[in-house]
Amino acid sequence: MPIRNERAYIETVVTQVLDQDYPLDRLEVLIADGESDDGTREWLDALAASEERVRVIENPARIVPPGLNRAIAAARGEVVVRIDGHTEIAPDFLRQSVAVLAAHPEAWCVGGPIVHRGRGPFGRAAAWAMSSRVGVGGATHRFAGYEGPGESVQFPTFHRWVFDEVGTFDEQLVRNQDDEFAFRLRQAGGTIWISPDIRYQYFVRERPGQLWRQYRQYSFWRIPMLRKHRRPTTARQLAPPAFFAVMAGAALAGGIRRSPLVALGLPIAYGVTLAAVGVRSRRDLDGAAAARVPLALATLHAAYAAGWFQGGWCLLVRPDAWAPGATMAELSR
Repeated sequence: MPIRNERAYIETVVTQVLDQDYPLDRLEVLIADGESDDGTREWLDALAASEERVRVIENPARIVPPGLNRAIAAARGEVVVRIDGHTEIAPDFLRQSVAVLAAHPEAWCVGGPIVHRGRGPFGRAAAWAMSSRVGVGGATHRFAGYEGPGESVQFPTFHRWVFDEVGTFDEQLVRNQDDEFAFRLRQAGGTIWISPDIRYQYFVRERPGQLWRQYRQYSFWRIPMLRKHRRPTTARQLAPPAFFAVMAGAALAGGIRRSPLVALGLPIAYGVTLAAVGVRSRRDLDGAAAARVPLALATLHAAYAAGWFQGGWCLLVRPDAWAPGATMAELSR
């Protein structure tokens, strides 16, 4: 578990790991702490002092990939499972993960589809949006109930030998290191298998600004992946920047031609579509959450496009934007 400042969630998820219906003598819990300063570390140290299965790993880099790699290097098992602090897992999560891995010898790693959860009205709207095709396209690992091969998986279970074949997580990638690793795994001939038998819940951001920041950072960090592999890892990630580029181009052309229909046609159609999807979401959500679905969808789309545009600009004029010295400044915005 790579974590930093997860005091509000860490006790729940670690307790759920220790309460798994999996043989306890075959389980170790390695938590890479990125210099937490919100009480998380104190709680972990107290737990580790009384629970021999728990070890706290130092992660002075404070970001996810080095924490993952340090924990993997310290792990003694033949199977390695990644879990984050911002989640809740089912009592049979580990047993089902190992069982699915054994049942699919073609799979190099397995995991369950993400079940998104939100607490407040906007959080519930964002969770719904992040599980819909309108929100995330064809990302099958985000559709609850999906079973089959996938491009990536949120909390994967690996054979230990996979890291010998593929390498470890790219420590230059503050975001999307899991997607980049999954891409390398698939390029090496491996298969990722997704099964709804592996159950967990991921808690989404509860405010529009938080969601914007998260998705802008995701797409901003797609650019170094593009530079590394000379291609996007999936085609669908190009859809938001392409759509907003076309919409901006149409608005510019409409302004030049003094044609309101050309300038405003696409934005109006987009707004009507989001409103219609919001009405459709009333089948699954309460009224307060459904009313916020258009905002959640627009935030996902626009933030992802903005991150691409920002990253593309930095690639041209500030190629050091992804350097370690610039990382924390970028994350603080």
